[in-house]
Amino acid sequence: MQFDYLTKAQLLHDNGVDNSLAELHGLVTGLLCTGNPEADPEDIGQLLQPPEIFSDLTRKFLQQLANASKEQLDSLEYDFQLLLPPDENTLRTRVVALAEWCDGFTVGFAAAYFLPESRLGAEVREILADFAQFAGMADSVSDLSDQDEVDYMELVEYVRMAVIMVYQQLADTDAEETSQDDPNGIPDAKFLH
Repeated sequence: MQFDYLTKAQLLHDNGVDNSLAELHGLVTGLLCTGNPEADPEDIGQLLQPPEIFSDLTRKFLQQLANASKEQLDSLEYDFQLLLPPDENTLRTRVVALAEWCDGFTVGFAAAYFLPESRLGAEVREILADFAQFAGMADSVSDLSDQDEVDYMELVEYVRMAVIMVYQQLADTDAEETSQDDPNGIPDAKFLH
C-alpha cells in the first residue's frame, strides 16, 4: 500500500478520529470482501464505536484508502497488503495493531454480508473465526521474544493471503449469482445490498 502509516495515522488523530488506522483499514477491507463494490466513508463512520462523523479531509482519505484497497484486492499479482505500523515500532505495538485490523475486518464483514452464513464455504468460516480470535490478541500481549517476531510475520502473511482468498471466493460467487439470476446480468433483488 502506498500510504505512509505514521503520516496517515497522524492525519486521523489530528481530525479527531480515535480509532486506529489499522482498524479502519480492516473495516474497509471487510466491507469490500463481502462483494460490495465500494466502502462508503459514511457507512464506515456508523460502524465505529462510538459512531463518527468524519471531516471532509478524513472522508476523502477513507475513500482513497477504499479505492487503493479494492485495486489491490482486484490485482492478479496478490498485491494486497495490510496497513500496519512499520517494523520500527515495537512488536507489542504491531501485534495490537494487527488485532485491531482483524477486529475491524470482522466488524466490516459482519455489517455488509447479507447472504445466509451457509453460503460461506468452510474455509471462509474458518478464516472469520481465526480473525475473531486474532482480534482478542491485543488483550493478552505481554512479554515478547525473538520467536514472537517470526510468529508475528507469519501471522501477518496468513491474514494477508486469507483476505485475498475470501475476496476472490466471494467476488467469484457474486459474479456467478449475477450471471445465473438474469441473462442480462441483473442480480435478483434479494442479493442487492
